[in-house]
Amino acid sequence: MVNFQPEPDVTVASSAAGYELFVEDFALVAEILSPSNTRSEVELKLRRYREAATNLYVVLIEPRQLLVEIYARRSAWQKTGLAHADDPIEMPEFGMRCSVSDLYCGTPLDPRRR
Repeated sequence: MVNFQPEPDVTVASSAAGYELFVEDFALVAEILSPSNTRSEVELKLRRYREAATNLYVVLIEPRQLLVEIYARRSAWQKTGLAHADDPIEMPEFGMRCSVSDLYCGTPLDPRRR
């Protein structure tokens, strides 16, 4: 898989999107995991995303349970696992602060629906 180019579900890039499916200059990528994703595929994607010179974050979201993994350049790409609705998500480089429940808003796992 030498030429493997993952396609994240969300990308925060510094320029407007074009028709290209691949960009090298981005600051955040997020993946909503699928049951078909193997851990080895996820690890390969993580490696590719961390290699990007301008990338600051990789966010993995599990859609079947409250579980978010955040990898940040500022913490040497160490995984932060968040599994509670009120766990904070902070990305100071973007001036962003929210909670895990905000990522699940409007989904069957939305804690505010209960």
